[in-house]
Amino acid sequence: MAKHGTSNVEEMDNIDPDLSKQLSTILEDEGITEEIVMARRIAFLMMETGLTTISKLNNQSIEHFCFGSQSEGATTHRLMSDVDILRRIPCINIMRGDSKTWKKGMLNCLMLCIKDYPQHFNLQVYRSDKPKPVKSQTFGNGMLLSYGPVLLSSEFFRKHFEMLLQSFRDDKSTYTAGPSASFSDDIDIVQALCTSGDIPELQMWLDRPRQGNWPPLKLFEEAKHCAWFLVPVGNPSSHIRNTEWRLSPNLIERKLMFSLTITQLKCYILLKELKRAITREMKQQGGEGGELTSFHCKTVLFYTLERTQDLPLQESNLAMLLKLCLQTLQTFLKDGVCPHYIIDRVNLFDGKLNSTQRHAMLNKVTELIDYNLRGFVKSKLDDATPLSSDQRHAIHVLNKVTVLIDTYSHGFPKSQLGNATRLSSDQRFIAHVCICSKLAFERIQWFHIIMLCFHGFISKPIEFVGDQLNTLIDKCKEIINYHNANAFEIQAAREILTTALSFRGSIQAAPAIQSGVSINQDVMDSFKESVQVGDVANQINNLSEMLSYGNLASEIKDCSINKHAIETFEKALETNGFSSRLKLASVMYCSGNLQSAKFILEYAERQFSRYTMKTLCRCFSYYNRYINHRKMFENKPNPNIESKIALCIIFLSNEAPCVPPVLLYEMTKTRFAPDYRETISTKIELNGEARLDARVFMYYLQYLTYGGLGIREKQIVVLTKFEDYISTHIDDRILDLHFDHGRNHEVSHMATALNLLGHCWEMEGDLNKAGSKYKLSRDSKPKHNPADWHIGRLSCYSPDQ
Repeated sequence: MAKHGTSNVEEMDNIDPDLSKQLSTILEDEGITEEIVMARRIAFLMMETGLTTISKLNNQSIEHFCFGSQSEGATTHRLMSDVDILRRIPCINIMRGDSKTWKKGMLNCLMLCIKDYPQHFNLQVYRSDKPKPVKSQTFGNGMLLSYGPVLLSSEFFRKHFEMLLQSFRDDKSTYTAGPSASFSDDIDIVQALCTSGDIPELQMWLDRPRQGNWPPLKLFEEAKHCAWFLVPVGNPSSHIRNTEWRLSPNLIERKLMFSLTITQLKCYILLKELKRAITREMKQQGGEGGELTSFHCKTVLFYTLERTQDLPLQESNLAMLLKLCLQTLQTFLKDGVCPHYIIDRVNLFDGKLNSTQRHAMLNKVTELIDYNLRGFVKSKLDDATPLSSDQRHAIHVLNKVTVLIDTYSHGFPKSQLGNATRLSSDQRFIAHVCICSKLAFERIQWFHIIMLCFHGFISKPIEFVGDQLNTLIDKCKEIINYHNANAFEIQAAREILTTALSFRGSIQAAPAIQSGVSINQDVMDSFKESVQVGDVANQINNLSEMLSYGNLASEIKDCSINKHAIETFEKALETNGFSSRLKLASVMYCSGNLQSAKFILEYAERQFSRYTMKTLCRCFSYYNRYINHRKMFENKPNPNIESKIALCIIFLSNEAPCVPPVLLYEMTKTRFAPDYRETISTKIELNGEARLDARVFMYYLQYLTYGGLGIREKQIVVLTKFEDYISTHIDDRILDLHFDHGRNHEVSHMATALNLLGHCWEMEGDLNKAGSKYKLSRDSKPKHNPADWHIGRLSCYSPDQ
């Protein structure tokens, strides 16, 4: 199926010589440069390493992989690409061909070929005590199905993960598409099994004759060591899809994408823009469903590169390469077959495009080829938009470019396209720093979402938590000091260590605060080490430091990273020990050390000004992934000064003695306010968490501390800052900010913030203002909100009455 003729670049004629330059300019302004592509890849490789490290430290062996356009660096804001995550589940041993690799004590499955479906397999279940197939019988839970041989149900496997996700959501809702199940419609999470060893499909691909010089020979050697995945999804033409599993060489495909030059990657992105525009126009014209996918575009590019002699690598040949790809696509559409690049005898059009849709798409592609790509891009420049009060720049990125296919026109004049002009070096640097900032935050947020799995054991009774925390801390230090650990693994261990040390400091301080004794040195050492490790963990964006390890992940260790890439990445957002500092300030306040709390809090406020601190929430529901990177970080006054992330603060029930008393209302779901001085109520009734915005907590603690010290002038000043901060972002009380809102939350956990501001006004004696804040809080979060308690106290009646 994969046979096709060679292509020669000499066949390309009459292509506008300026077209390549203009297309390249548009993409570079949107961040498709070697530096930003590398930044994207590093961010997502660090993400998958962090997720895998957390799983291992949590006594699980689940490996995580980030695939797709985001991790490949092959996306722009306009394309709005999903995040694709694959979780390799190790508890099932997969055998191929025979039972020689059977393992005792495990669930073993043998791959069975399915006639006419070369990419799909059934999994026959074997016994765990001896290498013999399980005999046919009735199975109650749907995991095993009997169709002659006993088979492992792919549908059960997928739905089991879906139910697992539902257990973490109050409304039990999930998003499903094909084999994926997720808590968000822009994230695809797939649970998969793994197979390795002798893979006939790989050998057939390696032995296939090729006309060109791509892929590079080194990649073939690396491909031999890549694991393959079995994804729980059946063939769309099959009648028993619930038992079928799809074989997927994702790791090889990622290596192929990472081997592309920047010109080839730009061509792939243009192909995706092209298929997006064609699909949109066909739907507007009343066409049937069905469309090309990004995987089709990737396959077209791979075959074009493989069959093309004298590959055009320079930027000036971008349009030429694009036309070659369109010719390949044209051939596929004519033949009705888009062959899988690696697995033989698989038609990627099956279940995606019928003959009518292929014919309509063929006409569009043929017209583009006949007119030498004219009509592909129409550049539309808007007025320059402000980055900050004293900076204006004309960033005409791809989301300000209309990509369309005009079947009624012979294309746009060359002069129209020529309007696109390059950004200055400073303007592009600013834009690229914003992109890197958004990437840094997304990776940090994902990391801390998965870190929530540790909250379960940290919330257990204190006497059981200490040893587990110490074990976790020791494991992190082992990774950091292990000479074979790569830079990503070391970074992941440092971030986990920062959080674990902070929790340990609070938990160590809790008994002392309850007993009214002084905070001991162990508490101070834990917080001190947490802050130090957190500051070192700023190497999250410090490529020069990361490269000094000399042991990067294999996917990027051979890539050249120039000085500009390092500088751009370093100026992006960083996390540090800021959250740990605020927790320590809270410990100092609750233990009566008000002068120490004052010193820490004033230092924290200076950090906000010095590093243009960005308060961002680690809780996924408060983040709009589709927000434009410039809108998200445009308030950054000076892009040449690094910014830092102040993550939201999370207090667990074991840390209750370390928080100001009013926050205990946030922790409890009972019908009365607990007293943290009573150890029994702390252990039994406090079964929730308190989460709040970092700047909100800083202002609230400052108000309490200055009040306790009798510094009235400063107390009034900080209350004014607190009020202004909330008033400026009061719309953040709307919980469901989506893409249409065009922005992200600036203040996270607004309901809690309003409760704390209301408490400040209550202490001021202004009960009207206090009541209005509590009511705003209740309106923004009607359930599980202690605002009702506060309103009840002010009204001198109980909510039960």
